[in-house]
Amino acid sequence: MEYKHERFILNKFCEFRNRAVEANFRAGKFKKFARALPIITLAELALFAIFLLNLCRLDRHDTALHFMPAMLFIFAVFLIPNLWKNSLIAACIIWAAYLIFCAAFQGAAEFTPLIQRGIYLSICLISCAFFVYGRDSSERKLFAAEQLMEFVSITDILTGILNRNRFELVLSRWIKNGRHDPFCLLFLDIDNFKKVNDQFGHNVGDHVLVETTKIISESIRDDDVFARWGGEEFVILFGCINIELATVLAERLRKIVENNPCGKAGKITISIGVAEYRKEEAIQDFVNRADEKMYEAKKAGKNRVIS
Repeated sequence: MEYKHERFILNKFCEFRNRAVEANFRAGKFKKFARALPIITLAELALFAIFLLNLCRLDRHDTALHFMPAMLFIFAVFLIPNLWKNSLIAACIIWAAYLIFCAAFQGAAEFTPLIQRGIYLSICLISCAFFVYGRDSSERKLFAAEQLMEFVSITDILTGILNRNRFELVLSRWIKNGRHDPFCLLFLDIDNFKKVNDQFGHNVGDHVLVETTKIISESIRDDDVFARWGGEEFVILFGCINIELATVLAERLRKIVENNPCGKAGKITISIGVAEYRKEEAIQDFVNRADEKMYEAKKAGKNRVIS
């Protein structure tokens, strides 16, 4: 059980890390400007081109004096937030353009100093590239770890849906904002789940929880909030739906679960209680009403919906 949870967390970490690598964390910090990153690169190259054009107008060309500005341009390219590969491409173009410019305006006697300046610029470019790549790599790993921590804090590790704490926060926001009025709460419980664990073992029980969660997740809307309340109990928030329609949807879910056997456990059924939120009602009272209806469904013979 613990091994499966650790493997799940490891897989999620790799998923978040890969996302961070693909998106590049530096660009992620400026998400709104992601489309502008190529424009930033072109602007950097345009500024250096203007710098070279102004140098061409000079009567005398002391190429040694141009070395420091070229180096500062390379530094600036890596300092300005951008994708690492964009910064590297821009820096390489600046490096090549500077050497071509110097070769065009110097005599044969200055060929050796040109090679030296090219070597110094290469060292500067490579050092900046490795430093920024290393920094970005560390930030990407930190970003992935933070994303994983956030995911674990709001998610039920076994089923992958929201946990109870996150659900209660979402419910409080719905009540506070009032944008989903009317809305209903479904409180559902897997029937005879203890017998499944006793007869087939906890691994099969976990499989039942995961498969039931998957079936329900695929059967509800994207805007509905589905969470594990605890054990074999789950809750669903249906927004902008009254009690009559919520009851119809709950009955539909009950039939879908009943008609989808779960491996060794065979046919699985659920009991559902449905309640509609009342104005100014406390969260706990709202949840308790749905919970009580679910227990009524249990007492009435299970595998049914009561609202």
